[in-house]
Amino acid sequence: MSRILAVFATLMVVFACTWAPAVAAPAAVESLHEPEQVDLRPRLVAGQQTRYTLETVSRSTLTCDQVPEMNGRQSMSQALGLTLRVLETTSDGATLELVYDTVRIRFESDDGSAEFDSAAPARPTGNRPPSGASPQADPELSRALEAMVRGMVGAKLKIQTDTGGNVVSVTGDGGISGAARSFIQSVGQGLPGMPSSIHSGADTAKWLIGGTRGTGFARVGETWTNEDTLGGTPLGDFRMTTRHTLRSHSGGTAKVAFSGRAEAASAASAPSLLGFQLRGCTHEGSYEWDTARGMLSSMETDMRVSLEGTMTGVALRHESVNTVKVRRVDERRSVQPPRPRP
Repeated sequence: MSRILAVFATLMVVFACTWAPAVAAPAAVESLHEPEQVDLRPRLVAGQQTRYTLETVSRSTLTCDQVPEMNGRQSMSQALGLTLRVLETTSDGATLELVYDTVRIRFESDDGSAEFDSAAPARPTGNRPPSGASPQADPELSRALEAMVRGMVGAKLKIQTDTGGNVVSVTGDGGISGAARSFIQSVGQGLPGMPSSIHSGADTAKWLIGGTRGTGFARVGETWTNEDTLGGTPLGDFRMTTRHTLRSHSGGTAKVAFSGRAEAASAASAPSLLGFQLRGCTHEGSYEWDTARGMLSSMETDMRVSLEGTMTGVALRHESVNTVKVRRVDERRSVQPPRPRP
């Protein structure tokens, strides 16, 4: 059972890493160096269809000096094939649909490994690992993983934007099973640093549609700041501040770098009910935005999170590094997301 819990815990880390640094917010412009403004707004046309791959790698360690037997490492790789469709555009905005076409996930810990690949042929039941799992994967863990994420394949999110291309609503759960979601919501809050629910895909939608949104326009060399909030977590409420800088614009491609950090919403915040506190959370990365077509070309970001606290009187440290990569796929090529890294 402890190994199954590890699968759920690591999945939560992976989906939690999608705290989006690109969510639209009022922009604070700090410097202007070029006269020409670059249009960073999305261009949404009814009938438009764009395919992306999203790759996530998460690695975490749990350290306990008092009880070394509690020390452990976990990692998970995830590769998704996504299709973004513009269903309609009106005077009020646009309606889009985000479809999860393919899902590949690999999980590893000190207790074992699990794999799931939606594109692999189904395997017989019994002791053999299911769908795409390698012979080295633990059959029990792989079946638990498959039961949790198979529903993602073909799942759809409905997205509504305003006239400026800002995402105003996202409906749908990304295909995570109701049983798995209930399980995580009931016990996940007892795991250090874990959010109270699985990521629904809303932040992914904001990345793909809104990109680096500030005011929608910027000049090369210009820097703007987004401030976002993350509330209702077991660790309390947080404020995330992200600085974006338009580095260059050439050949219809705008390159934007960003970096930021998260901190408690209030400097006087008391320790969480779990006894854990956020000691550090930083993120940095870059975007390439297609200004000719008004859409994201690629994005890479790294997030590092450090937590400290106690459980049953024992001091623990939890460190995680999460990497997310998004790539637009040329419609003329076969759409196959990259395989998860071991």
